Amino acid sequence: MTNRDKYILKKNECDVLCGVQLALLYGEHCIISALTAKDKACPAYNDDEITKYEKCCRCIQKWLNEDA
Repeated sequence: MTNRDKYILKKNECDVLCGVQLALLYGEHCIISALTAKDKACPAYNDDEITKYEKCCRCIQKWLNEDA
């Protein structure tokens, strides 16, 4: 089972959204941390041309496909 399955596809939609909302209320800035209720360290990308948004997208794509 991947993180995509565990935290997105097989979880009740309301639970997902309420969990993300709660994390946002407490100042969370990482969607992965908001979904999992666990701290997620930001990966280091050395390419200065990559924006924070692009870094986040790459991290999210990688995380979704990892084993849960």
